[in-house]
Amino acid sequence: MSRRLVTPRDQAITLQASCKREYLCSASKGINLDVIIEQIRKIVLEVMDKVRDLASKKAAVIFTKSSCYMCYSIKTLFYELGASPAIHELDHDPNGRDMERALRGLGCDPSVPAVFIGGRFVGSAKDVILLHVDGSLKQMLIDAKVIWF
Repeated sequence: MSRRLVTPRDQAITLQASCKREYLCSASKGINLDVIIEQIRKIVLEVMDKVRDLASKKAAVIFTKSSCYMCYSIKTLFYELGASPAIHELDHDPNGRDMERALRGLGCDPSVPAVFIGGRFVGSAKDVILLHVDGSLKQMLIDAKVIWF
């Protein structure tokens, strides 16, 4: 059951590249912008691959920031449901800012908390709370073998 994690991936890369191009055009003349844009594109793809890799290492993964109250609430909800998700604190990761941009590229705005269950992107706090209220979050956790009841 594989589902593409990065839905607007190419769109995010294009957007970032075009923003960089406008900035670079006004700031510096005579630099090969295509080379710079290609380097930016590679960096974005590497970070998205890292996010995807981290998200698939455990059945439940939450990307958070240590100072974010909604992140704390979502982690607490998972713990109360009996789940033990992998927690990635982006403000403690040297690549945290880039990973935040990659999460925004997935459509997670605000970028944290970003929740993955069974390797699939579930959404942010609002999405998780809606799933919990309608009862489907617990079933998703059971189906992904995060909890066993």
